[in-house]
Amino acid sequence: MQNHNVSFVIDPNKLDEYFSDFSHKSPFNLYKSIKSIKKELNIKEDSKLFEYLVLELNSVYKDIRQKDYIYHNNKCYKIAIIKFRMQDDKNNRGKSSGWRVIALIDDVNSIFYLLDLYKHSQGKDNLTIIENRMLKEMCDEYANSIEY
Repeated sequence: MQNHNVSFVIDPNKLDEYFSDFSHKSPFNLYKSIKSIKKELNIKEDSKLFEYLVLELNSVYKDIRQKDYIYHNNKCYKIAIIKFRMQDDKNNRGKSSGWRVIALIDDVNSIFYLLDLYKHSQGKDNLTIIENRMLKEMCDEYANSIEY
């Protein structure tokens, strides 16, 4: 999927607005993740964190590879769930010790929805079967809700 002026939805409140009518919700708690990230990066204001994340995600999103895709919607291949690594610039660590990003991407409308962001060191790396199923259901419901 080509990167062309992507809109990043990373604020949990806005994410809730976009998906409020969906019966299938994200299995993650982005509010909790954002709080953890703010503490990790020593950032007090949400707006400063969101600015930082958009810059970081924009640079990393350009290099998304096929192996980063978890699921493509059958009806519209341009709607997908991705999971990829993001370098931890603060601690000068590479991607393998950095952040894990899970997102729903809509390449029809050029929107990137951040679903979760966590440190590899938090002990979680693989998605559970239940999380995978919930993400697929959410992706399918999203694809059915848009016009393309």
